[in-house]
Amino acid sequence: MITGRSGSVKPSPPLDFQKIYAAKASSSLMIKTVIDRNNSGRNDVSLLDIPAVLLTIIIRSEAHEYVLGKILQRTKDATNDLIDTADLLSATRKEPRKKNGRVIFVTDMRAIRDATAHAKFMIENNSAGDFSVRFSNTGHGYTFHKIHSRTQLLYFYQDYDRMTIIYTRLLIIRSLYSYLKLYFVL
Repeated sequence: MITGRSGSVKPSPPLDFQKIYAAKASSSLMIKTVIDRNNSGRNDVSLLDIPAVLLTIIIRSEAHEYVLGKILQRTKDATNDLIDTADLLSATRKEPRKKNGRVIFVTDMRAIRDATAHAKFMIENNSAGDFSVRFSNTGHGYTFHKIHSRTQLLYFYQDYDRMTIIYTRLLIIRSLYSYLKLYFVL
């Protein structure tokens, strides 16, 4: 039996999942083209894959981190749990960054996004006859150094994208459950 509760708890402002969907819509054609070319084995214009993936990372990381980060922060505040948002939202591992004299952690996607946005990367030919991107961001408190081949960067992005799809769906389900539990007796 489900019964309603009178407004005993003040509702939180709504979360805008549309930001995630808009970011996906604006970058889907670019990333799909890169993925299709990579899967087909075609090697034409592969240099352009790297900027396409980097631009997609910038577009999507802003939306994903903002929306999912806000949800996790609300969860953390409501439950007093020790939630490591940077670790949860990283594709491989969180990255250290100094801010105001102390070390904080950001997602690996944020570290790549910041290095890209501040032109702290170099696209190079690699020994396999392909391209690599070398990130070297030592500004704004970072000591971020990483090298990805073109394919590794694409796989990194795909892992991140899959992870955010799963987290988004799980958090929507969890939000619905919490809403029902908050406003109705189950």
